[in-house]
Amino acid sequence: MRQTLLAQHASLMQKLRRLNSTLSEDVMALARLWQLQAKMAAVGGAGAYDARLDRVIRARGALEDAACKALALVDSYSRIASMIEIEVEMGASVPREGVADIEREIEELADAEALQAQWQGQVEAEDELERLLRQ
Repeated sequence: MRQTLLAQHASLMQKLRRLNSTLSEDVMALARLWQLQAKMAAVGGAGAYDARLDRVIRARGALEDAACKALALVDSYSRIASMIEIEVEMGASVPREGVADIEREIEELADAEALQAQWQGQVEAEDELERLLRQ
């Protein structure tokens, strides 16, 4: 049981590092979008950048939603990693119920990851469609 928990912990920590990296990139992209939106608003004028500003606002909103979902996953990963650490530190005789609870939590996270991946694919497809329509 202990080895299973340690393997799950290592897997969670790897996912957490990847997610943190992606989240960091998203935050930098959000900062650029906010700056771009501020510049467009400052230049403004009657309809000068209305269409572009609308695209920037939609992109920023989608990225903010993705970042919020990623933060929720980070919180869940951290909580489950802590649960595993507690079970391992409790001693060599980890009860099967504790492992079953952790495994259930990991399965729920896998479902959430699948939904996030599906949502991300949908956003990318919509972006590609928008690019094609602009051309």
